[in-house]
Amino acid sequence: MSFNPSQGFGSIGIIASASQTFNDGTGPVVVFGTQNFATGITLTGGALFTFDNANDRITVNQTGTYLVAVVGPGFSAQTVGATRRVLCNLDLRVAASPVSQSAMTFINSAGTTDTAYIQNTLSQILQLTSGDNVDCTFIQTSGNNWASDNTTNYSARLMITQLAKAL
Repeated sequence: MSFNPSQGFGSIGIIASASQTFNDGTGPVVVFGTQNFATGITLTGGALFTFDNANDRITVNQTGTYLVAVVGPGFSAQTVGATRRVLCNLDLRVAASPVSQSAMTFINSAGTTDTAYIQNTLSQILQLTSGDNVDCTFIQTSGNNWASDNTTNYSARLMITQLAKAL
């Protein structure tokens, strides 16, 4: 089967355009701010995807099978508040309900600054329905508030590619 954009395949990507502070133990929606790219067909009445900048999510406008990939907010040189196991948890959500999760844990001593770069990633093939909203949340439990590193290579990103439309 060859690729034919007129069949309804397309992609969209959004990226964080500013640093975001993640308070210890809270799980806010990741703020994106910029549509990075969008390709594919225009459906009758609108685009295949809609970027809702006010709510930091992508709305899918055609039922089908999609590859959804998330690169979570990146952090470097963050301080751990007490000797503890630090959890960094990225949740991919559809209609505000988690559908996939990327978690990593590390242990650091009190007051230590971790110079390693920390960033979760995940991808999943999902059956999405027209009107589904896709976003992600992030939580960290360091004992301190962390500000994301918003350099070009480490900004949070959410990308969706349609693999097949529903018949």
